[in-house]
Amino acid sequence: MADQLTNSREVLAYFAAQAIRIAAIYLLSSLNVLVSLYKWAYGTGGSLAILPVSFGLSVMWMGLAFPLFLIGRGIVEGVPASVAAPGREGTITTTGAEIGAYVVAHLIGIVVVMSLSSLVLFAVYASLYRAGSPGSARLLGLAVSITATIAVFLIFVALRRAFTGARQPRRT
Repeated sequence: MADQLTNSREVLAYFAAQAIRIAAIYLLSSLNVLVSLYKWAYGTGGSLAILPVSFGLSVMWMGLAFPLFLIGRGIVEGVPASVAAPGREGTITTTGAEIGAYVVAHLIGIVVVMSLSSLVLFAVYASLYRAGSPGSARLLGLAVSITATIAVFLIFVALRRAFTGARQPRRT
């Protein structure tokens, strides 16, 4: 029988972990917690110094969301057979291949979003703020976060299959 790439419980656990990550980021942003870090970076090296700070924070958030995903997936019994043997769907477990797939997928997502932001989105956000529409800028940021989360999950699942050598599901 072919290995199932994912299941609805795993999807639920992944998106719950990512929703917590996104909510925490927006909470910290609304409380201006990171403003001093970004001001320091800008004062130290200009706008280019903001990139490594943003990248580092994104990597940190990626790392914090992973255990939440694993715990949630175990709780809802969503571990796919390519990660744990049948009957172990409720374990909190992972493999090296899965960790690698998660890291690579998220790094791809971070680079794409940061590139898109520096090329297009920063100007759009600035324009929305200048026009007196900070709410629209926040909604755009949320839409970008959700879209990136969906894309990264699809990349993660595809990479996990490639890294583990799991067979493709049969088409009936």
